Amino acid sequence: MTPGHLIAEVERLRGLVAARLGLRFETRQLPWLAEVLARCAGGPPQDYLDRLASQPAELDALAPELTVGETYFFRHAEQFQALRLVVLPALLRARRPLRRLRVLSAGCASGEEAYSLAICLQAQLGLEREPWDWQVQAIDLNPEALRKAELARYGAWSLRELPEALQQPWFHAQGQEFSVDIAARRHVQFERRNLCSEDAEFWHPGGFDIVFCRNVLMYLTPEAVRAALARIRRSLAPDGYLFLGHAESLREQDEGFRLEHNEGCFYYQRSAASETAPRPAPVAATLPPTPPPRAPQPPAPARPTPEPLLELLRRERHDDALALTAALAASAPPDPALLLHEALLLAQQGRLDEAERACERLLPLQAAPAQRAATHYVQALCLEARDDPAGAALRYRQAARLDPGFAMPRLRQGLLARRRGELALMRTELASAARLLRDEDEHRLLLFGGGFGREALLALCEGEQRGAIA
Repeated sequence: MTPGHLIAEVERLRGLVAARLGLRFETRQLPWLAEVLARCAGGPPQDYLDRLASQPAELDALAPELTVGETYFFRHAEQFQALRLVVLPALLRARRPLRRLRVLSAGCASGEEAYSLAICLQAQLGLEREPWDWQVQAIDLNPEALRKAELARYGAWSLRELPEALQQPWFHAQGQEFSVDIAARRHVQFERRNLCSEDAEFWHPGGFDIVFCRNVLMYLTPEAVRAALARIRRSLAPDGYLFLGHAESLREQDEGFRLEHNEGCFYYQRSAASETAPRPAPVAATLPPTPPPRAPQPPAPARPTPEPLLELLRRERHDDALALTAALAASAPPDPALLLHEALLLAQQGRLDEAERACERLLPLQAAPAQRAATHYVQALCLEARDDPAGAALRYRQAARLDPGFAMPRLRQGLLARRRGELALMRTELASAARLLRDEDEHRLLLFGGGFGREALLALCEGEQRGAIA
């Protein structure tokens, strides 16, 4: 609980951080924010808050206390596979007359992502007959993280997902650490910059060919997300590519972007034509009639999901949806449907400990197999987010066994099998997922589809199967 004498000061700090840095802090985080305020103020909190409001340099010292910096090389390898096998070949063909590429790593933390990008580009461009002018621009709020990035020295834990074939040519042991090879380092430039601050020169039209902005938007206020995406859209070349984190999607802010998929992941390509074209009709309005036979529909929950909550989920207002869920759950006996929504929303916000505890409370209340399947699916999402693919696969299998008509566990199992190189299992699971997706309940797609509609998920399944056969 926030100390009573600091409630006003903590709320003021939250407002300043949201306005100046774009960072979002929820009510549950206010006690922690009170600790940050007490630790950093070094005197009367009001004096410190006045300095924050009037002296931008004070935010430099505060940023390390507020930002999340844990990462590692080639995190989410499937995105780098898509970069290497699809995105870079396409851009090399398109940019060959100028032989120039610019890449942005937004929210680069301690530099692992930026150097991973540089390694991919150097490996690809080093095969070209003519030299290319290319650079990775890496930006972050945290000056301490940037200082570490510029040193380019990392412990073994940061290399835990690094393919063995890349370790020897690109990393050199120096005692207990590894330094990044100069061939990659010389193409990376680090800069302290706020993604939410306007700078017409930096965000000039068409300045970047590729933008990686992964696991950043989920920590921003809705207003900051809109502003950040507007800058990214403006600065991305008309045929450029945008990669977001696995728990992030553009949803209603996808004007000017086309959803793509390959190598088991989604990403976006900017399209000049789509900026002026009218938004397409909802997917449900354009789908052809569902061919027979139909898969069994899941049983309805004990109580229907309230329409206001569904609308908040459609608009990806997860904070408001979570608050509404808590209010509804508090006004009635425990409702498993509402508790499931709470667990899923917590997982989508990265609050994995709370999501897992919610699932543990939920399972004893659920009698129907389909309800328990949904809870196991949320548990699997948490385990996958914790980089525990074996544990996630077990939970996905449990969910699929409990509810044979549930498409998403099959899809996630297929993608995990692809990461393990088990192509036969991948094809089997994705074929099952595609069959089930054609008949999947719209409500479940909204809840568990990760922001992607039926057609996008079907295209992912079918595209991955074609790629495996090729």
